[in-house]
Amino acid sequence: MYKKLTEQDSWIVFGAFRTGSTVVAELIRQAYSRVGIELRDLQPVAPFRTESIVPKDILHSHAISELNLANKNTTTVIVTRNPIESVLSWLIRQRTGVWHHRPKESNLWYNIKTKYVAEDTEIKPFRVDPEEFLNTLDGFIAFYDDLNNILKTKKHIKIDYSEFKNDVSVLFNKLNLEPFRALKLSLPVKTPGSPELWIENWKEISNIIKGLDSIQY
Repeated sequence: MYKKLTEQDSWIVFGAFRTGSTVVAELIRQAYSRVGIELRDLQPVAPFRTESIVPKDILHSHAISELNLANKNTTTVIVTRNPIESVLSWLIRQRTGVWHHRPKESNLWYNIKTKYVAEDTEIKPFRVDPEEFLNTLDGFIAFYDDLNNILKTKKHIKIDYSEFKNDVSVLFNKLNLEPFRALKLSLPVKTPGSPELWIENWKEISNIIKGLDSIQY
């Protein structure tokens, strides 16, 4: 039995940067729009939001303190990703200035049985400073340490990027939403290419990665 969507619902979609949480938030908005309910997309507030969310709000957040803004009708979704993957994605975003890649097919709808590709984006190879890589990784690891502490007392749905990166339809069951065809041009897709193509000193960085202990998140 899928979740009954009502005007009393609200959502928090939360994750570190570069986890695919934007895909999750946009899919939820589309699900409500299909039944005539337009969710209010709460915009970021610096340094963070303090007002509790109300019915029909959807808060896409990267600030841990904002997890406390949920009310009794709020569904909280936590989107995670391997921190090393997030670091590499973050470094790409810094170099390209592109936050989200979009599909390029003329067909506007996802057929969940077919693959999709990103818009062509030129990513010129660049060098990664090993110290910058490790410092950024430390930041992601510290983020997950803080997050896991607060989640001990909060009801939530947890979804990892690895579960839906190649098949967005997985999210329907994860979120308990009735499946539908999703607008392709709305949902972001993976950054094209792979790290060894983007990073000039990939052998150096990959050797650092191999030397790291298993990372819990």
